[in-house]
Amino acid sequence: DVFYDVPWLAILISWVIVGALVASRQPQNPIGWMLCGLSLVAGVAALAEGVLERDLADDGGASGWGEAAAWFANWAWAPLVAIPLAFLPLYFPNGRLPSRRWRVVPWCAGVGIAAFVFSEAFAAGPLYDYEQIVNPYGIDHVAVEVASVGFFLFAGGVVAAVASVVIRYRRAEGVERQQIKWLAFAGSFAAASLIVGSVVGGLWSGDVANALILLGLIGLPVAVGI
Repeated sequence: DVFYDVPWLAILISWVIVGALVASRQPQNPIGWMLCGLSLVAGVAALAEGVLERDLADDGGASGWGEAAAWFANWAWAPLVAIPLAFLPLYFPNGRLPSRRWRVVPWCAGVGIAAFVFSEAFAAGPLYDYEQIVNPYGIDHVAVEVASVGFFLFAGGVVAAVASVVIRYRRAEGVERQQIKWLAFAGSFAAASLIVGSVVGGLWSGDVANALILLGLIGLPVAVGI
């Protein structure tokens, strides 16, 4: 739990501080509000996990509240990971798209994320994080399985978002170019931590791998804050 909770706590603190800073200084920039919203979702997810732990402490098993808390905590990770990956590079640093032609990218990424989250939230059967609890809102229908294809639409949005950073950098000058450099360094660090974490997870410890991957993500909000 330490390898998971401590890095997530560091990420949340950075989201809260940077999100509040950007939202207060540049309220027209969606990046600040996005980080604040993600912090709120993460806080509710942590509260849900606490409710579930208290509920399972009783020998009677999970109650209706406990099952609802487990259901939310089970899929809340998806938007917390997907939204910053798809939208933060796309709107950094000035809060606007590179041009009007890029408007299709956030729409595709948003639809992909929504479809993937839907498939995660309403998949029938036991919750994969809490196997003792059957999904209370599970839907046994092929539409839920088809919605998981949204992951590939989201992945395409991430690739396009990364490409937008390259295009911005080639057009930028002065301060904006320096801002993009910080984000590029953070993104490279996150990619390296993902590769190293994957290797460590396959050869040694999954817990250490998760910690390395999460620590790599801390650089993104730090770069935005700078």
